[in-house]
Amino acid sequence: MSEKPRICLIYTGGTIGMVETSDGLRPPEKPSDFLKIAPELEEFVEIDFVPLLNKDSTNMNPSDWEKMARAVHERRNDRYEGFVIAHGTDTMHFSASALAFALGRNLNFPVVFTGAQTIPKVLHGDARINLVRACRVALESLAEVVISFGDFVFRGCRAQKKDERKFDAFESPAFPPLAYITETIDLQRPIPREKKDDGRKEIEFRPHFEKGILQVALIPILFGMIFAYIILV
Repeated sequence: MSEKPRICLIYTGGTIGMVETSDGLRPPEKPSDFLKIAPELEEFVEIDFVPLLNKDSTNMNPSDWEKMARAVHERRNDRYEGFVIAHGTDTMHFSASALAFALGRNLNFPVVFTGAQTIPKVLHGDARINLVRACRVALESLAEVVISFGDFVFRGCRAQKKDERKFDAFESPAFPPLAYITETIDLQRPIPREKKDDGRKEIEFRPHFEKGILQVALIPILFGMIFAYIILV
């Protein structure tokens, strides 16, 4: 039996796994080929690979959030140190927020979202390194849903995408990073939500999401009657 720590890697699609062809970019025909982008993972971790979805993240919807949440919840007692979810960048922060609420405050292990701005074929790109870093973060003592991207680890429900091309694609304007990624994973202490050796209460699992949601930005001329009109229509 391997003495290396175990993590569960859930693949959902996105640029991080895309393959270049003469007809443009496409998802890998065999999602298991995704692990070939970072063979060095075998040096420090044992991975159980779950090909859950194979979608561009712009096409993600609440039923996909539920699938991701259930995939984690069903494996919560399988002695993994943590979970990594490979995901497209455009809606990663929505999925991370959804899982944060679905898995709740009693979560006692890290669930780490990551993705890439470039496909794995780009040698100077971020696909390989983001995957390796996310797997490192999944071995840390965090106990919440996070986004590991570039040099930072952000709380999942406090992050947002800020750039379409730069490798530091995410930010967390209202909450500081949980960790900085240097030669070590520099967790900021006190760790907001840390693993407990004696466990926590059972996860209060709430995987269902309302689909009829409208996001409204607050601006100075926003009047109450506008909401009344929306409700009545």
